[in-house]
Amino acid sequence: IVGGLLCYTDDGQPRSTILHLHSGIGGVFVNPNPPGTDIVTDCYSWAANHGSNVFVPFYRGVDGGQGQPELCLGEADDVANAAILLRGLDVVDPNRLAVIGASLGGCVALKAGVQIPKLRAVLAIAPPTDWAAMIQFHRTQFAPATETRCDGSVVSWTAGGPAFADMLDNLICRHPGCSREAYEARSPIPLVYQSTNPTLVVAASADTLVPVAQQLL
Repeated sequence: IVGGLLCYTDDGQPRSTILHLHSGIGGVFVNPNPPGTDIVTDCYSWAANHGSNVFVPFYRGVDGGQGQPELCLGEADDVANAAILLRGLDVVDPNRLAVIGASLGGCVALKAGVQIPKLRAVLAIAPPTDWAAMIQFHRTQFAPATETRCDGSVVSWTAGGPAFADMLDNLICRHPGCSREAYEARSPIPLVYQSTNPTLVVAASADTLVPVAQQLL
């Protein structure tokens, strides 16, 4: 059993609904960003300011959900089932449903989008698309970087490298160096050609965690 956070305008009208899939494996209520930029705030803001319903699914093994994190495998099935439930709610227009996710959430969005018919859109921002290549990148090519933001502040991006690759492998198969089959089962590439939904993949050329080559695939 897994849950989620639903934000909606309580006026009795069926509205467009966005399934917003969070990045990272820490859960919805883990907020590494400045106040006001987390996914929970986004959920409330979109409903209050833009008149759209937003559903933020919890992933397996976090936020009180049963099971273990599967890294873009069973999570996609859960999101597809969530879409069925949402389309049965009075506040949801079943013909106006979209899925958006970034990083890990983008991977889940691409995989879930294949399973959910008649979506208005699937938006994946900097998603991993080939886990074997992704993990090989962190074992052999990762390099930290710094970013100068618009306000002049400097942010160091140091997460990644062999230790990060080991962490991903531990989630996938519980030991470093998983099978090609285990990686492919979590990769959207073999499935996206089956999708009939309008799909946009956004690449970030300076992303140090998910290299742009993942989106160019």
